[in-house]
Amino acid sequence: MTNILITTTPTVENRPVREYLGIVSGEAFADTIYGRYWSAFKAGLHKARDWAIHQMAKAAEELGANAVIGVTISYVPEGDYWILIATGTAVRLWLGLMVVNSHLAVAACRYSPSPEGTGDFEMRVMP
Repeated sequence: MTNILITTTPTVENRPVREYLGIVSGEAFADTIYGRYWSAFKAGLHKARDWAIHQMAKAAEELGANAVIGVTISYVPEGDYWILIATGTAVRLWLGLMVVNSHLAVAACRYSPSPEGTGDFEMRVMP
């Protein structure tokens, strides 16, 4: 799985959106052949839902996002199958909040790896 925060809410508490990157989605199919066996059908829907969310998160990660907000999951019956579609907005969130000189400030952290396996860590404080 990816390291992306996924939420159905339009915001993340104490993590302001730094940049909106666009709408992302992921799709999956669930077979209804086992529809008469509710537990098997339910398990298939859960697997398909997880796969659709995973595909959506991968698409967000490719855009450079660290979160997907406002996620919805649609279930569409199509013959002997269900199509599951996970959709949300890929964003970059500020990584943290801190108090600087008695004022709330937003801190952005970035790690830049180097080919040698070491890297630079940069932290900026935005009032």
